[in-house]
Amino acid sequence: FWTGALRWQPACFAVAARLRQRDSAMNRKLLISAISNLSTAYNLVIINVSHVTIAYQYCGGADACSAQVEAASTAVLVGAILGQLTFGYIGDCVGRSAALRLTMALSLFGATISAAAVPLGGDSSSVLTFLALSRFVLGVGVGGVYPLSATIATESSSNAER
Repeated sequence: FWTGALRWQPACFAVAARLRQRDSAMNRKLLISAISNLSTAYNLVIINVSHVTIAYQYCGGADACSAQVEAASTAVLVGAILGQLTFGYIGDCVGRSAALRLTMALSLFGATISAAAVPLGGDSSSVLTFLALSRFVLGVGVGGVYPLSATIATESSSNAER
């Protein structure tokens, strides 16, 4: 009886260790997907708070340059549509993890450039044009995160947890 129990005990520990490693990798992928979605939601919403302040600072009021304010607000959404349509395919070609890293790099690049938005030339309202272009780049990255992180989270969970 003891020899059988001792013989199977290391095998049980090995199975338990493999399950812990699988759970750890699954939890890491789920955490990365959740943080990716949280950062993209933040980047989509933050312009609604800041464009009022930017319009008053650079245009003298929200009504003075409302077309440029609207362009800066919607550029990220147009970029997100483009990102969603392209990065699902890119994820299939180069791998989902690599494509997710690329979308997060694009999001980081677009957010950094939009945070450093400055007026171009002598026109102070041109900061909104600069912001619209940088937010479009941000939108492409943000749009790619949604299909990739959802697919990664789904594929890393077990069938019972789906």
